[in-house]
Amino acid sequence: MIGLHKAKRILEKLESSASGVHAVLLYGPEGSGKGLMATALTEHWLGNQRAIDAFRRGANPDVHQIEPMGASRIIRRHQITPPTPPNETAVPHLVDFLRTSPLYSQNKVAQIVDAERMNDTATNALLKPLEEPAPYAKLILTTTSISQIRQTILSRCLVVACELPSNEELKLAFPDASNEFITMAGSSPGQLHRIANNPEFYEKVSRFARDLARSNETHLLKLSDGFKGLAEELDATLKIGARAANAKVVELVATMISQQSPDRADIIQALADAHRKIIGNAASNLVFDAVLARFLIK
Repeated sequence: MIGLHKAKRILEKLESSASGVHAVLLYGPEGSGKGLMATALTEHWLGNQRAIDAFRRGANPDVHQIEPMGASRIIRRHQITPPTPPNETAVPHLVDFLRTSPLYSQNKVAQIVDAERMNDTATNALLKPLEEPAPYAKLILTTTSISQIRQTILSRCLVVACELPSNEELKLAFPDASNEFITMAGSSPGQLHRIANNPEFYEKVSRFARDLARSNETHLLKLSDGFKGLAEELDATLKIGARAANAKVVELVATMISQQSPDRADIIQALADAHRKIIGNAASNLVFDAVLARFLIK
């Protein structure tokens, strides 16, 4: 875990005392180390080596993870409480997981990943487990967008910021990383690790950003196809779904244009708007084509 100095100090306090904390929300940019922090805290709360070893093998029944589901990547109510009416094919839900005592761990630990993706009914359903936890129940929420987490959730959690490391710390950890890649990663160690493992793809993104900032209307179709190709390649590598891949490519391209062509504030703003619309379930290709039409057709 690179950086995370304040978050590590808070984690050490949780580990060294009977704090009584039963719910922690970790927030920070993508790749900042929230997942690693969640893993470390989970292992602490499991309480014994047998339980930790089983967790590391993915075979500890006392750990439950909730993630966004479907193409729209939403956490829904039936992932928190039983569906109404009952459905035999329903996914395991949080209330059922927390109903019984741990089998061989000190606590039961539930992780809610990308908590900002909870819809309103899921958020409301989560309030009772947060307000009336069983003595053995521990919850860890992670998010990249704390502004989208309701105050009713925040007030019931210990909120911990996972700050990004300095560029000097990143350089020590990734001595071969270029300044361009550090910028593309947004100073995120997780992102930079991903880039370092697939530099050819991210070099394509950088070239695409340069082409977008400099091109004219004759390149419209080529750029549109290029965007689709990058998103498909990213999805094939990360398995994050088409919508998330499209949004990520838009984010990366905007980051690179802000470095390469800071005078193109018009394109940067348009890409920011496109990213927001794609995350909001708008059709990715139509959104990006609208960006091209707006700025490339004279």
